[in-house]
Amino acid sequence: MAIAANSVSAADIDVKTVEIPDYMVTNREGLDYVDLPGGEILMTEEGRPRVPYWVQTWDYPAGVRVQHVLMQERTGRITVAGLQLPVVILQDDPEVPVAMKSGWYPQEIFKWQILDNANNTTTLAVSIFPFYYDPDTLDAAFYRQYVFSIEKTATPVQITGVATDRELYPAGSKVTLTLSLHNAAQPLDVVAQADVRDADTGESVGNLPMQVLQSLGGDAACSFIWDTGGMPAGDYRADMVVTDASGNIQDKAAIDLLIREARDIPKTAAAAEGGKISIWIVIILGVGALAALILLAVWIRRRRYAR
Repeated sequence: MAIAANSVSAADIDVKTVEIPDYMVTNREGLDYVDLPGGEILMTEEGRPRVPYWVQTWDYPAGVRVQHVLMQERTGRITVAGLQLPVVILQDDPEVPVAMKSGWYPQEIFKWQILDNANNTTTLAVSIFPFYYDPDTLDAAFYRQYVFSIEKTATPVQITGVATDRELYPAGSKVTLTLSLHNAAQPLDVVAQADVRDADTGESVGNLPMQVLQSLGGDAACSFIWDTGGMPAGDYRADMVVTDASGNIQDKAAIDLLIREARDIPKTAAAAEGGKISIWIVIILGVGALAALILLAVWIRRRRYAR
């Protein structure tokens, strides 16, 4: 399906410079602990040296979203030798001493992510790894300054709601997801996608067919169907993303999907689908009973007067 070229959001570039504060070294029991004032410690992989990193954040208003982050340059390299950094241990009580893995660490220069805030604003968080260490040679390198180019686009399309047709689903049933959208600007062609993941592991278990909404203006909605046949009971999550024709993200959302064995679903939940019908039946029966009582009272009264 063709999507018009004029439906693509124009990109804008921000250039940001980050100055990393000088690191500090504290020696304790023959080991050198390196820290950055206001920084973080990288503790994700056991057997790696304990090194600091820096997190820089920038806030963006509603209607603007960062699409790409590139590093233009890093400068101010400093080298130091002879440091004995401690090893990262993730076990509470390891049975054997944890050996430090060889090679320069970390290998990443930086990574970034977008944090979605409750008021439709976003925060760009860039994790910068300025300190590197080689346990084989005891050499270290540190970079003071980074320059990033940040590509952002206008995002007039917002997800206004994500809903399911039930709270609990029997294993093997079909899940209906309804995505509500609003475009506050000129009509725009957008693509809505849904990826179902295991809530515990984050592993993708099903990419649902994408939905294309052409010339979206104002309010609109689209639906996705997930067939749970063959999937074990458990907790899942549907990650929803809406993009323009060139893949620029407009908005994101997520919703929990609870799949249970039929025997584990409470009868009250299973009966919820027919709740409205039951209420109407009660109302109808109630009205009928009231009418019968009124007719009976009138009949008795007439008989009294007839005497």
